Amino acid sequence: ERDLARLYQLKKRVDGAERQMLEKTDKDRSQSDDVLGDLMNRQTDAWDQVGSLLKLIRQLELERHQEVKRRMDAKIKDEKRRIEYGAFNGVFDKSARDYDRTVTNCDTRIHCAKLMGEFLHSGFFVMDKGLKQRGAEVSDALLEAQKAHLETYRTLLFTLGDIEYRKERKATELGENIQAAHIQQELCNDSLNPNAKKFSDAKKDLLKLRDEIQLAIRDIRDRQQAATEQFQPTDEALTAAGVAHAHPVQELEDRRLNTRAKMVEYKAMALGRSGAAPVKKELEGLRQGLNETRKVIGSRGGINSSVAAISQ
Repeated sequence: ERDLARLYQLKKRVDGAERQMLEKTDKDRSQSDDVLGDLMNRQTDAWDQVGSLLKLIRQLELERHQEVKRRMDAKIKDEKRRIEYGAFNGVFDKSARDYDRTVTNCDTRIHCAKLMGEFLHSGFFVMDKGLKQRGAEVSDALLEAQKAHLETYRTLLFTLGDIEYRKERKATELGENIQAAHIQQELCNDSLNPNAKKFSDAKKDLLKLRDEIQLAIRDIRDRQQAATEQFQPTDEALTAAGVAHAHPVQELEDRRLNTRAKMVEYKAMALGRSGAAPVKKELEGLRQGLNETRKVIGSRGGINSSVAAISQ
């Protein structure tokens, strides 16, 4: 019983202690719940503040990003401006050096040009003086050459004229011989003379020879025509220089007409008819022809036609 009573007492004490502990535990739990509620509230407030701070951080970060971007753009523009400014200064310095060098070169060249102008002026003056002197010498030499051309042309024209005259005389004689041979051939044919073939062959040979002489005469006339055309500039130059001269064509015509007149007179004297009217008429005709030829030759444009007339 005693043990049971101690047991119950012990249990009672234990139950009392347990109730105290339960009360303390409930009290502690209640206090802990209050603390936890307060912490929860504070934590909620803190998280609310954290959210606000995160929003503020994001806004600040955005503003910072925009400001950094603005500064970067401004830096790029500033660097670009600096680069452009440096390039401009480089171009300016180079252009300024080039312009300065150009101005210096221009001044130098102007000075050199003036010196060269003075040198050329003096040189040209000496050259002009020398050229005038050479021009005078050349003019004198040309005039002498033209005079020599006149003499050469006169000699050539007279020589060709003599050859032409002799060949014309020869052609005239051949014409008379051809006529005689033709008459002899006709007579032989009428009389059935066997010598007719001999006169026919002689006539053919004479005709062939006359053709050759006429061809040579045409060649001589062509040479006279060509020489006259070549002499025309010389004739004009001599006339312009005031050199008195008779045209060789006129001299040749005078010579020919005088020769023909003398031959007519000699022929008339040989026949004893020097005072006959036909002879006087023929001489008068020769003189008129001479005067007309001189008139034609007097105009420089009629020289070539005069040569053709003389050659007929």
